[in-house]
Amino acid sequence: MSNEINFILTNSATELIPKVLNGKTLNFTRMAVGDGFSYNTEIAKGYKTLVNEVLSLDITKKEILSPSSIKITSAFKSTDAQKEFYYREVGLYAQDPDTGQEVLYAYGNRNDAAELITPTGANIVTKQLIFIVSVGDSANVTFNVNADVYALQEDMLDVQANKANKNLSNTGMITNCLLEVPQRIKYELIDGMLTIKAGSVVIIPYGIEDKTSEFSVGSTFLHENFKVYDTQFTDGKFFVWAELQNDVLQRNTTTDKNIRFVVLNIQGNNISTNQGSISGENPTTSETWRVVYNIALNLVGSNTGDTTITYSEVKSFPLMLSQADGSVMHSSIIQVFNGIGYIGSTIWVDKGVKGLIPNGRNPDGTLNNIEWEQSSICVRTFANSETYDVILGLNGDAISRLNYAGKFNHNEDDNITYTNGVPWYYSYSGTFKLTAGVISNLKIYQPFQAVNRYSDKPWLSSLSMPSEKYENLTLGENGSKYVAPANGWYSIRKVTGIANGGFSFTVRDSMDTEELYRVTTKNPIATDEVAVIVPVLKGQNVVVGYDATGETIYFRFIYAEGEVN
Repeated sequence: MSNEINFILTNSATELIPKVLNGKTLNFTRMAVGDGFSYNTEIAKGYKTLVNEVLSLDITKKEILSPSSIKITSAFKSTDAQKEFYYREVGLYAQDPDTGQEVLYAYGNRNDAAELITPTGANIVTKQLIFIVSVGDSANVTFNVNADVYALQEDMLDVQANKANKNLSNTGMITNCLLEVPQRIKYELIDGMLTIKAGSVVIIPYGIEDKTSEFSVGSTFLHENFKVYDTQFTDGKFFVWAELQNDVLQRNTTTDKNIRFVVLNIQGNNISTNQGSISGENPTTSETWRVVYNIALNLVGSNTGDTTITYSEVKSFPLMLSQADGSVMHSSIIQVFNGIGYIGSTIWVDKGVKGLIPNGRNPDGTLNNIEWEQSSICVRTFANSETYDVILGLNGDAISRLNYAGKFNHNEDDNITYTNGVPWYYSYSGTFKLTAGVISNLKIYQPFQAVNRYSDKPWLSSLSMPSEKYENLTLGENGSKYVAPANGWYSIRKVTGIANGGFSFTVRDSMDTEELYRVTTKNPIATDEVAVIVPVLKGQNVVVGYDATGETIYFRFIYAEGEVN
């Protein structure tokens, strides 16, 4: 349950806030988790306690984010529970400064999206709870803190972030964005033939048992065409990243114009397509030709012409969406799920996705950022009651969503994003639509890669150099004109044929109004060769004059490295 819970302030909290604003001290005492249900927000505002408290938790860390907001952290381990329970509701408690009584300050509930916590077994799970609370005056807030309860993952992330920030001088002018999204899917589409290229890496949900020892990196995964690239067992689910050794192809005809989810059938070493997707705990459907993610089994299955869902063939998460045109099934590719994708009501974020979270400003006025990286796959399934236009938020640990209709804004002066007045520590990463919990129209923002003018100098200088990509050209008669298709280089090599034979390359502007520069070369030996390479910008006109009469070994345009990578 790494995903966030949407919290509300209780009526007790609204009674305490004026007291803090009037100078009285508010003491946050503890957190608690429970397994009770609560579907009615208005009723929940009146709660004095959780519906059914299971664990009482010490506050392990406090942090003042601004004069009006604080961050409170707690945690628990699965072994803290006496018996298994559904981690469903969370509460933050505070002490009334007038009465001394403990009151429920904030409350949240996952209801049907709860996670089962089991105290026994080899897999010990640690859960981290974070409240970011707007209190009016943080100077009047105290905490009952037990910092020795657990060394939280966040504490390690803070250390890593501080270490990384020393190398982030180049990101002081950008914020709230993705920096990097892994590009694992490589494909080609020619005349309806879809090819998933060798070297592509696909993600496969493969059950709820830890099988790490069975699949070492580089070993075969179920079929000789798939080698294990990586594995992960997290939150009771096992995932395999498998790399294709050879291309997998599909070209089918169809009379429809539907959009299809494209997945790989691992044992069959083939492409499978379905006209829709669903997900959930042991889901059922009355629709046919659906690809299905069963959260309880952590398997991808499907049905065909009837409604029976089968999981006998191991399938990957969808790779992409393809569009049929009434003739071929794959006439175009609508979207490729590199880094972030969805199936039914479930969205996933691949390890390796990186981004920046706005976190105020530095003393010199530059933007202060939290740089994050997704270190493990993150999966979230939405409840079927949710129907929103959504902003997607990521922070390396959780998948968050903001309703467009909600109250949120990014304060440019503070460099903080707020939702309902509370800081929202996520990167804007894209948008999508929820319709009764089903995801559609996922649009991922393009990553922004900041350039470090110190460490990136070799890379920057390489962008203007000739690459390995080129196009062979036919050399026309003396005085022929050529227009540069991109930034790059014209290169020619030819046998001289006569004494002092050679070339003259005249580079003119893109409007062909004036000469910019000229490069000439000659060779006095008739049996020798003459060669030249000339840099040009895209659209510039190049006039090639020559009197060398021998064989043309090659005449080509070589693309600059920056045009290729």
